[in-house]
This record gives sequence, structure tokens and C-alpha cells, in this order.
Amino acid sequence: MCPKANYKGQANGQNDPANIIFSANVQDYVAFWATTISNNSDDAVIIYNISPNSGNPNVFNPFRSDEEVRSGAVVPSQPDALPGTQTSVTFYSFESKVKTKGTEAFTIYFALYEVDPANPENQILYGCYYWDPTIQVQ
Repeated sequence: MCPKANYKGQANGQNDPANIIFSANVQDYVAFWATTISNNSDDAVIIYNISPNSGNPNVFNPFRSDEEVRSGAVVPSQPDALPGTQTSVTFYSFESKVKTKGTEAFTIYFALYEVDPANPENQILYGCYYWDPTIQVQ
């Protein structure tokens, strides 16, 4: 879907603010969700792969795509927002279980969609991007 030539930009460097440091225990789950400032209602973003940058991953088990349906998710009611109304909402993430403490570099691939100017009911692919953080589990 997104050939490497279409990727735009990357974050590199030891002092890169895009790197992540957090505390976790072995067997904790780490998950990544993606959304836009419009909560994907106008532009939308989808994470479609997370892979280690080294041939010998050591901190995380393989990341996998996950889908969860919350049948009683709360959304604003109309016209005054409250009380909220319950409805079924599907959430998507990429998750992994921590194998051990340490540092690992990843590439997180995501696709950005925009509202189709020819049909504002649809979203169309704008471009494919990636982020290459180093994740340190302490």
C-alpha cells in the first residue's frame, strides 16, 4: 500500500524529543493508538505496522494489531452534550508485551488520510509516514 519512496520525514538522533522513556514491568502491555486533532472525523491516521530497527529485538515481543469493540462507549448527546449517550465504538491499536527492561529502536508506520474534496463523505490517502523512536523501558 505504501512504498518506501512515499515515506516523508523521520526523527533521528540521541537527543531526539520524539524518543520515549517509561517504566514498565516484564509482561506489561504497551500499546500505540493513533488519532488526529479531529479524532479522525476529518483527517484520519492509521498505524499499520511497528517493527524493530535491529535484527535482534530484545525488549518487546512482536507488536500486533488489535481491535476492541466497546458496546457502551459514551458519546455526546444532542443538543446539549450531557448526559452522554452510549453507543458501540470500535478502537484500534498496536500492542506488545514487554519481554525485559532495556532499550530498543522501532519504526512505527502510519498512513494519513484527508477528506476527499470530490466527495466529503469519504477520506482518501494523503501519504504514508513513519516515526523511528527509541523506546527505553526502565
